[in-house]
Amino acid sequence: MPVRFLILLLLTLHPAVAQDGLHSLLQRIDDHPRVQAAMAEIDIRQGRTLQAISPPSPRLTYHEEEIATGGSIGTGALREWHIGQEFDLPLLLGLRGSAPRYLRDAAGQRLQYVRMQVRTNIIRSYATYYARIHQFHLHEENLRLATEFARKAELRHAAGESSALEAARARAEEAAARIGRERAQQALQEAAGALATASGERRYLSPEDLRPPISVDSLVPRDPGRFLDPPGLPEEREAAVPWLAAARAERNAAQANASWRWMEFLPRFEVSWFRQEFRDIGRHWGTELSASIPLWAFLDTRGAMEEHHAAARQAEAQYETVRQEFVREAANARQALRTTAAGYLAYRDNLLAEAARMTDTAERGYDSGEIGYMEYLAARQSANDVALGYYDILAELFAAVAQYELITDSMILE
Repeated sequence: MPVRFLILLLLTLHPAVAQDGLHSLLQRIDDHPRVQAAMAEIDIRQGRTLQAISPPSPRLTYHEEEIATGGSIGTGALREWHIGQEFDLPLLLGLRGSAPRYLRDAAGQRLQYVRMQVRTNIIRSYATYYARIHQFHLHEENLRLATEFARKAELRHAAGESSALEAARARAEEAAARIGRERAQQALQEAAGALATASGERRYLSPEDLRPPISVDSLVPRDPGRFLDPPGLPEEREAAVPWLAAARAERNAAQANASWRWMEFLPRFEVSWFRQEFRDIGRHWGTELSASIPLWAFLDTRGAMEEHHAAARQAEAQYETVRQEFVREAANARQALRTTAAGYLAYRDNLLAEAARMTDTAERGYDSGEIGYMEYLAARQSANDVALGYYDILAELFAAVAQYELITDSMILE
């Protein structure tokens, strides 16, 4: 298949979205190990929330005295059963659980962000894989043409119709095309491995799994002109962006953790019930109420308060840093998408057609003797570079769209 035909084929492709290959990978995102780990983090945070609001376990004590030498348990003169329960004020229990609840919410937002990260990596890797497959075929075609031309150059030189330099240059171009094909195959294998990693593939991929040619679905963006002016992010939408919402929840957790520390100055209480049985007197029972006095509060409790208030200030500063980073990243992603879309449209609407015309003109001119081998070789190389560049910019476009979606938590790729 000549390079000119491949370029014409690119010009006639009807815009379409990625078919079942990419869609099937995206539908299995929740099976990805990173997503599974993020889901487990939510369960961990939920467990810690329950632990934070749980009162201490009751304390059960059995006490026995005056057991005669050689006697057994239960024969003592005094037997006592003691049950005690330590508790905090209900308000303290509720406040103590507020920080873990915020962290649980943050884990939920992290899960959404991890899903978007996995989606971005799959789209980027799939687009690169797609590009490398077609670039490999272009290099194969280039090698076929170089081999055929080297054979013709030898025949022309043997017949006295061309110089020895032209034949030598044709052989050199054939060797260079062969090296280019090998490099393209290596790039394809690396892209296949990257796609397997991005999609969470657990099994080992053997060289046979990666050996081209490999079939892949059509990957051409629908209406890429709309990416020239991607939608901005309204201020009210910032609150819904997962990675920003997670940072905000972590800030709220630090503030909540500091808000109740003053209650450590309050005493803790313990209510006990006991039953005693004397051998000579009989049975009786009683109750006991005790309170812990925060005698060393000026050290322990004050230190905890200072620590957590400092942590709250630190979390506030970190949140503001994340927010500024979000504004910057959103602007950068939007500009990158616009620039890449403009480059893709330049290839699709102009460069591919020019490359096809240049190749056609060069072939006719060389066959008629109007141009020499060097001019023909330069034209063919330029056309091949355009075809290779088209797939590079196509992969870059899908990567830019996926990155914009990740930063802004939007879905603009249909």
